[in-house]
Amino acid sequence: MKVKKLPFIDKENCAGCRVCVENCPTDSLAIEDPKYHGDIHTIAYLKNESTCIGCAICAKVCPIEAIEMKGG
Repeated sequence: MKVKKLPFIDKENCAGCRVCVENCPTDSLAIEDPKYHGDIHTIAYLKNESTCIGCAICAKVCPIEAIEMKGG
């Protein structure tokens, strides 16, 4: 049985640019809210693992290569 790979987002490198979110065909990714008032560093996260189809589009379109597909 093939294991579905899921996006692993490197929180240290993610710039929160939303490119992955906008290109996800299943709306499985989102951008976290800022941690505190005035915080401008936001990051992407996998909001719904069950709807992710493991297509890797998010990893392919990430301009800074902050997303890697890993076994789920």
